Amino acid sequence: MLDVQVVETSSLGDRSYLAHDGESAAVIDPQRDIDRILDLAGRLGVRVTWVLICLAGNTPRNWLVGSAIQRIVWLLP
Repeated sequence: MLDVQVVETSSLGDRSYLAHDGESAAVIDPQRDIDRILDLAGRLGVRVTWVLICLAGNTPRNWLVGSAIQRIVWLLP
């Protein structure tokens, strides 16, 4: 079963999502403050293996360069 956790920054009107199956996880539309999402993944005991980003949004690619995340999937409009 897939569980989706919402990571919200209400002051910015922004949300990211951590979808996981209990082992591996995907981060969807990550915010610049990726540490919050990685901390959540650690508390849940899951490993982030995918990052899904829509380039139509406000996520510059360089925020994730050099990260420990295995795969980054760019969703182009």
